[in-house]
Amino acid sequence: MRPTLLDDLTQLCQQAGAAADQLCSQEAHDDPLTAVLRQSIALREQGFDALSLQLLDQAQSAGISSGWMDDNRARALIRLGRIEPALELWSALLADGADAALQACAQQALARFQWPQDLVGALEEGNLQEARHALDRWFDGLEEATLGTRELLQVVDQGTSTLLRLIPLLKQRLERESFGDGQVLLHGLQQRTSPAAVEQLLRLGPNTLLVMGCLSAAGPAEAIVRTVNGLWCLSGGGAVTLQRQGVGADESFALLLRLPLGESIDQLWINGLPVSWTLRDLQGRSYLDNVELLLSLCRLAQIPLRSLPQVMDSVLGEAMLELSQPLRDPAGWSSWIQQAQSFGRPAPEAEITVVIPLYGRWEFLRGHVAGFAMDPWFQQGRVRLLYVCDDPRLHLLQRWCAMHLAHEALDISVISLRRNMGFGMACNIGVQAAETPLVCLMNSDIMPLAPGWLDPLHQRIRERPEQLLAPLLLYDTGLIQHAGMTTEVQDNGCRGFPANIHPYKGLSVPELQQRHPQLDPYPVDSLSAAMLLFERQRFLAVGGFHPAFGRGDFEDLELSQRWKQQQGELWMVPTAQLMHLERQSMASGADESAAWALQANAWLAMALCPNLG
Repeated sequence: MRPTLLDDLTQLCQQAGAAADQLCSQEAHDDPLTAVLRQSIALREQGFDALSLQLLDQAQSAGISSGWMDDNRARALIRLGRIEPALELWSALLADGADAALQACAQQALARFQWPQDLVGALEEGNLQEARHALDRWFDGLEEATLGTRELLQVVDQGTSTLLRLIPLLKQRLERESFGDGQVLLHGLQQRTSPAAVEQLLRLGPNTLLVMGCLSAAGPAEAIVRTVNGLWCLSGGGAVTLQRQGVGADESFALLLRLPLGESIDQLWINGLPVSWTLRDLQGRSYLDNVELLLSLCRLAQIPLRSLPQVMDSVLGEAMLELSQPLRDPAGWSSWIQQAQSFGRPAPEAEITVVIPLYGRWEFLRGHVAGFAMDPWFQQGRVRLLYVCDDPRLHLLQRWCAMHLAHEALDISVISLRRNMGFGMACNIGVQAAETPLVCLMNSDIMPLAPGWLDPLHQRIRERPEQLLAPLLLYDTGLIQHAGMTTEVQDNGCRGFPANIHPYKGLSVPELQQRHPQLDPYPVDSLSAAMLLFERQRFLAVGGFHPAFGRGDFEDLELSQRWKQQQGELWMVPTAQLMHLERQSMASGADESAAWALQANAWLAMALCPNLG
């Protein structure tokens, strides 16, 4: 049987174009085991790794076996990139202990080939400090590194892109001590990288940065940073890559970098390649300016608007929330007030402050003054008017107020902000500045239809002070614009897109009475921020409008959800009726930036209101 086996093995080698000298000698017939072992080693030395393994497997099937054959089988497996079965074979030989020499060989092999797995594990976990120690062990303790180098490169070829994290660490070590196989490994890893360029590096906070750029080929983007104190850091947020519009295979990417407290960037790599960068600082800018900048960079990077939800979910949403974080502290709201002026007749005993954000269409103020002057609530000094202006044309408003409001019989205050803070923050600052127990938030494009609209709202909140209330808002045609909202979530491929539904929109008041015969108050799912009445302290307790929404849309939806969780129900008071010139206080929204801002705010609403999904 054995001569037949040797003949078969010889033929196997010859068919593959390999010499079979070890199988053809007279000694081979006397000691076929040794012949097979020597031939398998010779085949590996000639580069016939798969043939060497096949030879060993066929010999074992014919009844020839030993621990040394398992050792050689493991070596062939390593060279073929089959790491785990090789390590299992050596582990079994080490545990056997029948042959001390074989046991020592297995132990040495495990020491040689186990550590790359430790390295890969450290890289996959993002523990770059442990990865650096594993790399040092390779340099310091491995005499024959060729197989370890090949092994690592094969892991990369199998799709483990995290090994590209090794490049900066390896380059740093090679600068201290050059090593031939280290250079081979570095070259092999570099051949597997996708070149990247950083277009923007923005500082969002003391230790948080946003990186935006492009890749020359498809694939993920990942940043590695070496700090000035020698620490290694990975990008802290998930990166997103997107096909650029009409630019072949080029792709945009965005990712977050988080550095340890007090650290700064010394060197930056994207996908293992060093990149040049210029740090751009967002500090000192208003939140709205920052958001506008981030969204404009997405547009400049040719990221499609339809892909913005993916960018928001991966990177940009977290960045916006972090940028808005300082505005969440009410203690800092008053610092945004540049000037406060008082006009007309003071009302020290007022119960309610009507807070009106004013931007762009500040001429609406004339209509307010004319309408409120006929209302007993205002005539009796029970109401104060507080305008919050963040319009850059502030000097024009100040001039008009000085000429026309000085002798009015109303208590009117005008707060001027240092920057455009957006609707939500303007409301927050106005509510905080108010001194009355009740506050009514009102859009500048809302006009009273008749005196006494505050009566039913005031009566309801005295009965149920924990509720958030809203009046019936009508178009100038007399049809209903707002009588409560519901929300439907539309699928946009990322979190969803909340759509505010006005179930009574377009109906007449008599048609509403068919469902609510006496026009009694009724509960709703959410309320428009166009007009709201509440207790001032309860509004401040819930934190007001979330500042992340910036310019319009969905901030009222998020406040509604938070109010229901922390305070009480939301109710419509339909006997209180006013006219709403819907969205006339805002820009037309025809520009492209408005669509981007809307999509960003939709993401924020879904992120901050997980129960909506």
